[in-house]
Amino acid sequence: MDVQEMTAPELVDQLLAESLDAQKEAICELRLRAKRDNENRACIADAGAIPLVADYLTSSDSVVQENAVTCLLNLSIIHDCKREIIANSRCLDGIVEAVKLGKSAETRQNAAATLFSLLILEEVREYVGSKTDVILALLDLLDSDVARSRKDAIKALFHLCLCQVNKARVVKAGVVPLLMSFIRNRERLTDSKEGKRCTSMIGAMVNNSSPLRDVSSSTPVNLTTDYIQDKSQERKRDSIAEDALALLGLLAGSAEGVDALMKACAVSLLVELLEPQEYPRCRENATSTLLAMCQTGGDDVVQEVLQCNFCISALCGVLSSGSSRARSKAGALLQLLMVNDRS
Repeated sequence: MDVQEMTAPELVDQLLAESLDAQKEAICELRLRAKRDNENRACIADAGAIPLVADYLTSSDSVVQENAVTCLLNLSIIHDCKREIIANSRCLDGIVEAVKLGKSAETRQNAAATLFSLLILEEVREYVGSKTDVILALLDLLDSDVARSRKDAIKALFHLCLCQVNKARVVKAGVVPLLMSFIRNRERLTDSKEGKRCTSMIGAMVNNSSPLRDVSSSTPVNLTTDYIQDKSQERKRDSIAEDALALLGLLAGSAEGVDALMKACAVSLLVELLEPQEYPRCRENATSTLLAMCQTGGDDVVQEVLQCNFCISALCGVLSSGSSRARSKAGALLQLLMVNDRS
């Protein structure tokens, strides 16, 4: 019988077939069906597929392994499937191994994306974070040369760190120096022709309170929402520095995170990121990280920030030309700095 004509229970039964070709056809078809809709996902899970698919996560066949990982990724869209995957130790261990040793880049990426999907459930974050191999596997993927791999890894780490106890675990594993390297090697807004035009306009706006207009148009320019006019180019850009800053902002909510950031001499770099030549999300996330560091680390961090000569003027620039969230964070940080400076 053609696999496309089989019911979900029949496909699951075929996973146990003696024929390797039959097994391959079944796992491929289950992956495709799990992608379609929640009804198919529920049927597949109810047929007992998850523990059987877990057996294929360590397959020596790269295509089979990729299909198994992606099938679980698709199934994990349903919360009940998330819980079943987490409850099955072979499943979770196999996903972690696929993150580290997947035979293809897509397998490793989809395995990290599966972890990210599982971590949407708040109640599983502490348990998943307690498994050291999970964090180390994600750090290995984060250190990849492939942009999508880094993005999948950082999303999973971000959701892992939404649980307070995991922040110390991730910091201890050595994530801060790696994130800092992404930020130091970042692409700036001024690296593009469009960016140079926009930063020039931002400077004019900061020095002139009148409405700013594009020289090529009579329409006022909205610089507080998006400096990049070409959305297709924005989508192609590697935003790893912005994602790294978002994770650092989360880690700065822990004493361990602040300590690691101070050891990495992060303050001066974060202040540098407030300047108009940086991308909007970089400015926003840098402002947020500095505020979190000051709130968590107290006077020592505040004094370190105040010692940066152009910090106040840079924050005023964010107030003038930053996003709504950046302006809010900059205002709160300026208030905190001024109170401390007077006392």
